[in-house]
Parts: sequence; C-alpha cells; structure tokens
Amino acid sequence: MNAKNVTLPGEPHATVYYRGGSGETVLWLHHLAGMQGWEPVHEALSKSFDVVAPYQPGFGESEGEALDDFDNGLDLVLHYGELLDELGTGPVHIVGHSIGGWLAAEIAAIHPGR
Repeated sequence: MNAKNVTLPGEPHATVYYRGGSGETVLWLHHLAGMQGWEPVHEALSKSFDVVAPYQPGFGESEGEALDDFDNGLDLVLHYGELLDELGTGPVHIVGHSIGGWLAAEIAAIHPGR
C-alpha cells in the first residue's frame, strides 16, 4: 500500500495517509509510537471497511508537519474533520489507540455527525 498525501487549507504541510478497502469508513488514529506504514491491523480491517490511516502531525512520514503548528487539541480535532471532508467521507467509525483514542473521543464530541 502506497502512502498518499493531501494539503489541507490553511496548513503548511501535507498530511500523509494510507487508505484501502471498501465499505463503511474507519478512521484509524495511531498511538504515540506512530505507525509503520500500512500495518497488518489496517489490512485486516480493510477486508470489511474503507480504512483511512493518517500519520498524526509530527509523526512518521508527516514529520515535517509539527505539532507546534497546532495551538491545542481542538486544532487537531478540526484538522481531522477537514481531512475527512477533503477525502469525501460521510460519517465514520473511529478507532484510536493512546493519543489516537483521546482524539477519537474529542472528534466524537465536537463532530457528533461523524
């Protein structure tokens, strides 16, 4: 699986993500250790879902994008809302681990229609 990237309006760096599978969309938000590209868990989920697995800002292939570019957690939540808008998803399931779990809960609270 090859990485893709998209530059969101008002952000200085591209967001690098992986996407594969079909069905309802799952947004996969990784833990503090990051991702190692398209991982076996993504592959397993992609058998039943359209999986979107972005690198968090400042991690992995998105490391040119620093967390310092975001003032607070709300900025990250808005970042993911914009990413999903740009990718044309409707409502999504969100799976998060560690910091990804925290962001998943924040996204659900701020964007309940997602």
